[in-house]
Amino acid sequence: MQPTVLPWPGYFNLMCNADDFVFHDDVLLSRPSWQTRNRLLFAGKAEWVSLPTMHVGDDQRISETKVIMDKKWKDMLRRRVSQNYSRHPHFREAAEIIEILLDHTDDCLSSRTETCIRYIAGKLGLHPRIHRSSDLRIDGHRSDRLIAFCRYFNADIYLSPVGSADYLAADSFAEHAPSRLAFQEYAPQPYPQANCPEFVSHLSIVDLVANVGWESARAYVISGSL
Repeated sequence: MQPTVLPWPGYFNLMCNADDFVFHDDVLLSRPSWQTRNRLLFAGKAEWVSLPTMHVGDDQRISETKVIMDKKWKDMLRRRVSQNYSRHPHFREAAEIIEILLDHTDDCLSSRTETCIRYIAGKLGLHPRIHRSSDLRIDGHRSDRLIAFCRYFNADIYLSPVGSADYLAADSFAEHAPSRLAFQEYAPQPYPQANCPEFVSHLSIVDLVANVGWESARAYVISGSL
């Protein structure tokens, strides 16, 4: 999976079902995408929280992208999160996630998001072996590279999000891979959202933690319900 900003609970459901989890950090940056943004609830509506990044060219990779973390932007995000989540039952736990994202000293996008994801995974009690594709130095394009990852890890199963099914089928992944292809089965149910009359799905895990805390968030990540 690509390292993304403040991922949704389903991202961590993949992690909890994996023995080896690879941050695909050396692929091309897409703007805009989950690589640089995610959604939180502000005044009861889902809005984007985006990391400001430096654009240097169309061949820019996630691992080469720098974050522009000026004090004004950081103060603005802290203020918005506090204004909208400070009365939630587990605000302090959620605010810690934001601080991990903002206070990381490396201006590299992938390093900053990976550090935040590792912190969240640890709080959820998820401990797969984590790797970076940029460290593995495995070549290949699209599914060919995924197949090379499977061979490298001697994987029995390759677990994929359902959203990748079409391109994996187009590339005949199942016919060429040494591993069995399995798709993630994760259908999250509504959870209590303070100050929100109608449930909003597929938000950053920050919203889940702010509302239910780490222990219940772990149950939700594993099963999709509290």
